[in-house]
Amino acid sequence: MRLSAGYTTNTSESEFSVHTAVKAAQTRYGAREHAAQLEQKQPANDRLTPALTDFIAGVDSFFIGTANREGWPHVQHRGGPAGLLKVLDDRALAFADYAGNKQYISVGNLSENDRVFLFLIDYERGRRLKLWLAASQSMMTPRCFRA
Repeated sequence: MRLSAGYTTNTSESEFSVHTAVKAAQTRYGAREHAAQLEQKQPANDRLTPALTDFIAGVDSFFIGTANREGWPHVQHRGGPAGLLKVLDDRALAFADYAGNKQYISVGNLSENDRVFLFLIDYERGRRLKLWLAASQSMMTPRCFRA
């Protein structure tokens, strides 16, 4: 599966998850000033930096979130050896999508809605990376996925 930064590869949540309603809730609960500081501290990226590329190369699992046409979300875990998520360039990622439990929920959702959320977690170091992307299903050469 190829994932492209059609929307963004984003280390800041502000562009996609902190919209008007979220900002209103932050204001109502007294957290807007703190959230604004975080937004300035972690500006959005639309490219994968060398540091992000290194982080992604070491990941041995991640969560992928998709939604169907009606917007109902679904989250799946993907795991394997470090390097299972490949950086193709500074705006594209890929991974082999195996049959797993043969439900094909993510694949089906992506046929209706190309928006994807990846959540990568480094539990040992307490780091995480959130990526908002557009996905396409395409055949990749097997050598692309060899460790």
